[in-house]
Amino acid sequence: KEVKHDNKSMWLASWTENILGNVKYVMLGSESNAWGRSDMKKFDLARSLKAHVEEIRKKYLKDLSSTKLYERQRATALYLIDKLALRAGSEKGAEDPQDTVGCCSLRVEHVELAEGNELVLDFLGKDSIRY
Repeated sequence: KEVKHDNKSMWLASWTENILGNVKYVMLGSESNAWGRSDMKKFDLARSLKAHVEEIRKKYLKDLSSTKLYERQRATALYLIDKLALRAGSEKGAEDPQDTVGCCSLRVEHVELAEGNELVLDFLGKDSIRY
């Protein structure tokens, strides 16, 4: 066994359980001061972004018809995040057994074009909640 110091983690201890081999964590309580500071930073950032929402929306709506592929891709991702409240998502490492995704990690198998140009999304989001 080993002792690690990581001042950026929110867990106090971890172990690998012996049935499925999943890593389990001992976390601080949600009412703890450390969680409160972390949450406050997120809420402060969200409050500061509020002043820019309309400007961001105008930009991504314009970029949806851009001649540059990366601008259209970014605009599409921002549209999905904004209108469908999708999380951005990130690449998962091979050690992560959960196939949870967000907007930027959606794959072809998560998207279906239905009748009438309707888009059907089917994937596991944060905490393995089906979207």
